[in-house]
Amino acid sequence: MITPDDRRHGSRAGYLAGCRHTCCTEPNFRYQKRSKIRFQREGTQIVPAAPVRKRVAWWAERGVSINALTAAANLGSGTISELITGERDHCLKGTVRAVLAVRWEHLPDHALCGADLTRARVYSMMAAGHPLDWICEQAGEGFPKSGVWRSQERVTLGTARALQAVYDAAPLEGPSRASAVKARNKGHDHPLAWDDPGVPAMPFGWSPRRTPTIGRPGRPESTAVENFDWLVSQGVTPARAAERLGVQLDSVRDKRRQLERRAS
Repeated sequence: MITPDDRRHGSRAGYLAGCRHTCCTEPNFRYQKRSKIRFQREGTQIVPAAPVRKRVAWWAERGVSINALTAAANLGSGTISELITGERDHCLKGTVRAVLAVRWEHLPDHALCGADLTRARVYSMMAAGHPLDWICEQAGEGFPKSGVWRSQERVTLGTARALQAVYDAAPLEGPSRASAVKARNKGHDHPLAWDDPGVPAMPFGWSPRRTPTIGRPGRPESTAVENFDWLVSQGVTPARAAERLGVQLDSVRDKRRQLERRAS
């Protein structure tokens, strides 16, 4: 706490140090007012529109429309359209700031995005042994059971988010061996075989990139332990890692002790 004889009294530094008397609150108020005016003036400066075009193109690659983007940025679609078509080469600095600030969480569920990542997650869960009916049930009404998702270029963000949540929570070993064998025979990868980007959508034409195989072929008990260790190294808690692998935490520890005894 600031003392009565502190030399910071009478300045904003005194306010930041804890003084709430007029001698320090007034300098702080003036500072805040100047900062607000400065921020507003910066927003009205005319700057090149290249960052806006680049960011809009980035969203377009992921299937997000200009209308959805401008709604999230609280801008008029006509303004962005003129910048994209080249009718205008410059725009307000506030426009650039608003467009660059948009994130996935700012977009509404009814907005469209690319379907490639959603499709990969569905196939990957099937390769882990989860039947399609179970996936549809977990995703709710937003996921079409008709199979149209297999070929459509876009899905709604609500569908993409629902499937992402199901994928993140699904155990790494499902109950259906037939579903796993069928999906893997078609070339679809188990969730441990690729790195999920952790976003609702990726650019059109995206496909999972395989990661190095975890575990050693022909040694199922070693594979379970190594998969468990890999998940823990990625920040997953031991209890959650065991749950995702469909094993008991104690059984993983027992298998590790068995492997250590064999190695010795």
